[in-house]
Amino acid sequence: MKTDSSYGKRKYALIFFLFALGIMVYILFSTDVFDDNYKKIVRPFSTGWHSAEGVEYNIDYVRTRGEGDVITLEKKLPDGISDGDGLCFETYNADVQVYINHREIYSFTARENFTGRGYGNAFHIARLSPFYAGGTVRITFKCVDPIGGRASVSNVYIGPQLDYVHMSIISRSPSAIVSVLIIVFGLMLLIIYVWVPDKKRLPFDIASLGIAAAVIGVWLFTDSNILQLLSGHIYAIRAVNRISMTLVGYPVISFFNSLTKADRRIFRIIAFWANIIFVALVVGIRFITGIDMIRYFLVSLVLFGAFSLALIVFIFVDNQLYCKANGIEPNLKMFYIAVSVFTLCVIADIILYYNRLSFGDSYGTFTRLGTLFILISVMISFLNWWIRDQADIERDRLVNRVLKYAVSSYSPDESIRLMMESVGKELQAQRIVVLENTNNGKFHGTYAWYEEGRKPGAIDLLYIPHDGYLEELHKNPDIDDHRLIISNLDEYKSSNSPLYNLLITNNVEKLAASSLELNGKLIGIFAVLDPPTNKLSESAEIINLISYFVSQLIMRRDEEKRLRFYSYNDTLSGALNRMAYREYIESGLDMGSSFGYMICEIEGLERANDTKGYEAGDKMVIGLVNCLMDVFGNDNVYRVSGTEFVAFGFESEETFFYNDVDRVRKMTADMGLSIFVGAVFCVYGTLDISMVIGRANELLIEDKKNATL
Repeated sequence: MKTDSSYGKRKYALIFFLFALGIMVYILFSTDVFDDNYKKIVRPFSTGWHSAEGVEYNIDYVRTRGEGDVITLEKKLPDGISDGDGLCFETYNADVQVYINHREIYSFTARENFTGRGYGNAFHIARLSPFYAGGTVRITFKCVDPIGGRASVSNVYIGPQLDYVHMSIISRSPSAIVSVLIIVFGLMLLIIYVWVPDKKRLPFDIASLGIAAAVIGVWLFTDSNILQLLSGHIYAIRAVNRISMTLVGYPVISFFNSLTKADRRIFRIIAFWANIIFVALVVGIRFITGIDMIRYFLVSLVLFGAFSLALIVFIFVDNQLYCKANGIEPNLKMFYIAVSVFTLCVIADIILYYNRLSFGDSYGTFTRLGTLFILISVMISFLNWWIRDQADIERDRLVNRVLKYAVSSYSPDESIRLMMESVGKELQAQRIVVLENTNNGKFHGTYAWYEEGRKPGAIDLLYIPHDGYLEELHKNPDIDDHRLIISNLDEYKSSNSPLYNLLITNNVEKLAASSLELNGKLIGIFAVLDPPTNKLSESAEIINLISYFVSQLIMRRDEEKRLRFYSYNDTLSGALNRMAYREYIESGLDMGSSFGYMICEIEGLERANDTKGYEAGDKMVIGLVNCLMDVFGNDNVYRVSGTEFVAFGFESEETFFYNDVDRVRKMTADMGLSIFVGAVFCVYGTLDISMVIGRANELLIEDKKNATL
């Protein structure tokens, strides 16, 4: 029922997902999401510009030669200009003025700010009107880069402001979307970190990774310039962009360090203080000395990046040596793959940059994708750990629940049965068996549990060589702790035919088994038969964990049997002793039903001990007890004193009981033993056992007297 219910849930979930996906696709293709009419309204205006000397240029490729260098270009405006149109463009490191027919209609002068004066991109819209149609527009821009850099005006368009912003955002959306995803991943990791109560259980420092991802995402998102397009703020966004670049060192290094097995604290301390000092220097130099960021920022960032990279390489080299010295597997293959992909993405972006190529009017798209790939790889690793951790927690809870049964009963037998029932129901198995080693070349099925409604079938007295089975428990290098998982029985048809024949005969298709051991000695096998395929591995884990407790319960059971034997059995003959006899006649005997009571003595036992030695007397005792047990059963024979023996018979008729008494006389006589007997049969039981015992003793005395006549 659980399987059918689970399938139903998945089916409805899939149907609902496809339904929701269909609605989203309909919305995308039936609305203005892919409407590109703005491209017809926003007209390119970058070509056909002329200098004062009459040379024609594409303004996108015109650059100044250094600080203070001024470039002036002009071009005629088209005739079809509307009231809502504007001259839209972006600048880099430039002050700019726009004139139409020698009249200034727009100007921008960079001012001092956190990043310096004019370093960075800025978007501009100079409003137009139909009055300017056909007029001459002149753009003058001046470089504000104090170290000989280049200033430019690019991506010039004529059209409505909203359509220009729309177009610019669309062109930058791939980079922006990836950047937002990086931020989302970072925030998710921080939420997970706060939510997890036991931080020590986490597989790596997800707090540092979350901070690093969020900061890198902010850096990349501001670098896409979409925030500037939406808000119109230039300097604040530049400041966020530049300062976020300086804050990624410590969290990134801390995260990489947490991936290692060594996880040395000293590296986190070095990274922390190096990052603090670097940020302090950047801010201090800017505000104390007044030096423009463009003079030193890129160089200092490259130097700090090189230092961080060198420290990370050193961390992993140190970890490799640590793992080698301690025989530990680093398990960083997935990380190396992710870093390799990221490196290839960075190289691709460098090639695009130097060849003046870009995707979506924005550089760094591949670097963003590489960063996202690293984060997704880490998230997959984290989710795999999370799934395993939750499975381990649930497994431990199950084991704890099962172990409660181990202490819930004073009887080891009952505890084992309760544990098997609990495990069977939790794992949805068909059968669970415990096969104990009989030390004579076979296993004996001593305990079994069957799911409700299944017809019991014994797996008992299995004539299979120990080695033929144990090889499968020990030879597989991928399975630890003497576990065996069989998901495809046909694989064992040729490799282990005894095991295959055993399982196929008992209608077993799948199996998870664990050996039961005490002090390194095999005492049995604990097996879950035919659990669901998806629970095979879990079954092996669980029975492997509780097999120790099952072994201990078996040992306790055997110990109790030994203690009970020594307490209630005669050590010489094996018959029950006087203590067991007293308990039985006081509380164990059903005196309301018919039974026979027989007491006997061996004639000449003391004389044999005195004349022939105690060994001869012991043989006489053992011989009599064996005869009594053969006739009346092992559990019905008692040695109540050195010479007296009692046996109970539960025959249905008096004649049968006295026939058994005569059989004992004949068997002992054949052995050369002479015995005295007093026997009483209670057809309707008795109210007073002492009267029965007294009458039997009287008959015993009479038998002795008759023997002397």
